[in-house]
Amino acid sequence: MIAGLVTGVGFGLAMYWLRFGLKLTDVQASALLVLIAGIAVRVFAVDFSYGTVAACVSYALMSDQGILSSFMDYVSVGLLTGLALTLFSKTLTGIGGRLGTFAFVSVLVWLGVKRLFRTKKW
Repeated sequence: MIAGLVTGVGFGLAMYWLRFGLKLTDVQASALLVLIAGIAVRVFAVDFSYGTVAACVSYALMSDQGILSSFMDYVSVGLLTGLALTLFSKTLTGIGGRLGTFAFVSVLVWLGVKRLFRTKKW
């Protein structure tokens, strides 16, 4: 479980650096992140789930900069995506749409948390 969370945060950080450090577009950053993760999984013979987390985090972080723009946004969505995949990966089976669903839910949860803390009605 910890590995999934750390992986999600790590890929969130990588995606932030690619978009804001290297000034890549969201599509370019996502493609590069997934390519590197796919090669690393193969070369280092690690569990395929790390590549799955990379893909899912990159999908989530392809959100518009008006929705996700800060360092904390990227880290938090990466963490939530890693958590969602770790806890619920057996819930949704198959390939088509599964990662996109997890990515979408992660972004929605993060936006809800941000709004809750901004309004302080808790």
